[in-house]
Parts: sequence; C-alpha cells; structure tokens
Amino acid sequence: PGGLGQRSWRAPVARLVGAIGGVLVADAGSQLRFTGCALALDGGEAVMRTERGRALLDADLVVQLGESPLGSGFAAWAKGRDRVVIAEGGWPDPEGDAALFAFGDVEGALEALAAQLAETTPRPPERTPDLRGHLEAAVAAARADALEGPLSQPAAVRAAVEACPEGAALVLGNSLPIRAVDLYVGRDVALDVVVQRGLSGIDGFVAGSAAHARASARPTLAVLGDVTFAHDLGSLLLARGLDSPLVFFVPNDGGGRIFEQLPVHEVLDAAAFERHFAMDHGLSFDGAAALYGLRYVRASAEAEIRAAVAEGLERPGATIVEAKVPPESARLVGRRFVAALGARLGGAR
Repeated sequence: PGGLGQRSWRAPVARLVGAIGGVLVADAGSQLRFTGCALALDGGEAVMRTERGRALLDADLVVQLGESPLGSGFAAWAKGRDRVVIAEGGWPDPEGDAALFAFGDVEGALEALAAQLAETTPRPPERTPDLRGHLEAAVAAARADALEGPLSQPAAVRAAVEACPEGAALVLGNSLPIRAVDLYVGRDVALDVVVQRGLSGIDGFVAGSAAHARASARPTLAVLGDVTFAHDLGSLLLARGLDSPLVFFVPNDGGGRIFEQLPVHEVLDAAAFERHFAMDHGLSFDGAAALYGLRYVRASAEAEIRAAVAEGLERPGATIVEAKVPPESARLVGRRFVAALGARLGGAR
C-alpha cells in the first residue's frame, strides 16, 4: 500500500514492465492496481497462494516498489528469491531477507531503468502474454466457482467495489476488506485508493473517510468491517452536511472474522473464540444512521449492494449501506477459492 503520490509511478512502471516482458503484481492499496489500463495481474495474490501458481510465476529477480504487499501469497512466493527493494524511505522488509535496498526518488529510478532496458533489451519474452492470460482466466473461473451461492463477505465486498465509477476514491479498511479486494475484485478502473495501515489502523477510520471525501470533493466509497465501524461511530458526525457523495459500505459478519483465519481459531472452543477474539457484538447500524441523520440502506444480495452503492455515489452527502453476511463466510469462501484456483492451474502450461 502507498500514498496517492504513487499514482505518478504508473507510467514508468508500465514502461518498465513492457521493456522486460515481466508481470506486475500489485495489492489493492498500491495505486498500481486500479489504473484503468490493466497494468497489474488480476488476482496475483491469489495465484501466489497456490503451489502451481508460484511455480508458473517463477522469477530470477523480484523488484519490490515501496511497502511490502499485505498478502501472505506474496511472502510465500518471494521467500528464497533475490529481492531488491526500491523505496522512498523506511525499512519495508518485514521478512528481513531483502538482498538490496535502494532509497530515494522511486519515480526517477523507474524512469531510468525503463529507458536503459528499452535500449538493451531487444524484445520481451514471448511467453508473458500467454502466461498472464492463462492465470487471469483461471482466477476468473475460480472466483465464479467460489462465490456462487448465498451472499458472503467476499461477494459483498466485490459487489460494492465494482459499483465504484472511474475517478472515484476508494478507502479500504484493514484486515478482511482490503484482502477481499485483493482476492476477488476483477474490475479495473482508475481509482484513488486510500488505506490506513498499521497496528491501530481502525482508529479514526470513519473520520478519515469523511475527511477525504470533504477534501477531495469526489465520490468516495469506504469499505470497512463492522468492528472498525463500531469503533469510530462517533465520527459519523463529521459526515453530516457533505457536498460530495460518501458511501460507507459495511459487510456485517458479526465481529473480527480475520481471527478465524489464524491458528487461535483451531485451538479455542467456539464460545471462548467468539467472546475473546471475534467479539460478536450483535449490532445493526440503522440506528446509527438515524442518530446522525444519514441515509441508510440494508442490502441482502449482490444486485442490491451494487444498486445502493451506485446510487449513493451519485448523491451529495453520506449513505450507510449495510449487508449482513454469515460469520465464517470469508474463511470458507477463501478456502474454496484457493482450492478451485489450484485445481485450475494444476495442468501443465
């Protein structure tokens, strides 16, 4: 993930990728994923979560731009490979095994690399377009398999984000929301993506979303979990009287469900897990909307979510769109998706 300034990286990254015939994998908050020009591999994080996908995306050298991607797939794929980090600052190496760091002007470095490679590399490898097409077709088919059936957290997030018009701002919540966008959203339009990354990334999320909508004066979709929303409900006061459209989309799965994907879920009994980790609150947010005088829509199907988000992003002021989804749907759909993708990539290529 990175700030809006990383939008300037798009053109030199495109030239660099073209010069080497490489594949770009970019997470949802990087400013390189939603560009409108299919710059990044769709579903790259998911591909890297499968053994066959990691083999197909073989690479002699990994160039990491800015912060390390959030997904576990990238960490598994990059392990043991030579990795060069080009960043403006900090120390973006959570795994502690980068081979080289280059700090400074990332955009300038990309421009210089692309220019040099364009002169020295006569033509990109022939296999890259075919490989990318093969991978993206497998991802699309696996999504269709995994998301079929009753409304789930991943399907709800996908429906909301894919209703975002070109040029809008997308504010992504921590934990499951940003990961769901990485895995399941296939539509690529030019968006400004804002994330609050960090140990306490849920603090002030509602306030930050309202501030961005007010400052940018553009339609803004904030996708956040129910715990994040409940944690910062008081900041809905800041969303009153907005001239620009702001939609809070809350897939309400009753607590902090990312903990279902951690080992603690397997060792605690259900009651202890729900009380101490998921912290199921039993809340609905229609009352919060009424308290602050905001529009509220409850959606129970993908089509209803798309319609509610699209309408909210066309009307000045704030709208809360809530979708109740099964508590374990993110974990169960995730398992089905990775299994389906692994099966579809299993054939020789």
